[in-house]
Amino acid sequence: MPPKTAVERPAEQATPSIAGGIDANGIIALIPMRPHDIIGDIRCGRGELTLPLARYACWGKVYAVDTDQDALGALASKAQQSRIGNVETVQAKESSVPLEDASLDGALLAGVLGEASRPKSVLKEAFRLLKKGGWAAVIEWVKVDAKERAGSSQPGQRRSGDDVAEAAAEIGFKRVSLRPLNGTRYLLVLRK
Repeated sequence: MPPKTAVERPAEQATPSIAGGIDANGIIALIPMRPHDIIGDIRCGRGELTLPLARYACWGKVYAVDTDQDALGALASKAQQSRIGNVETVQAKESSVPLEDASLDGALLAGVLGEASRPKSVLKEAFRLLKKGGWAAVIEWVKVDAKERAGSSQPGQRRSGDDVAEAAAEIGFKRVSLRPLNGTRYLLVLRK
């Protein structure tokens, strides 16, 4: 497997990050993606991770999946302006993605489960989309007690990495790794 190296890009894109100060390139280094992978960025929003994924998967493709057509339009514009041609936007429902079974090598679910009304359905859908041996990377907020939660600006239901891994195992996923990212988020890597 070739080493993961930075791709030359304008200075404003040199250190892409998602909310909470997590470096997208650091996340890419922690997940088992390859440059030819077909990846689904599930509930991608405006693409804070989609474009860095697409830069690394330069011989593959990234499906930017979201329910918000405006966010997908903004992402498509950013991809075009950045001359990234391997991103395809896909409008979906909360737990239903209009892609074929076993069509993805990898799936990224960043901040998805905490916002989903039926998080297990989202995991089942990711499992359906992945090829045998495919990977899923789940990024979520670290679970905190109710007192800490009251002062938090982050909406949604927080689930511990162990709880998410347990729910994923019930679906058929195997836990590969669970690690903290920056004290407020964790990364759980799963395999089908």
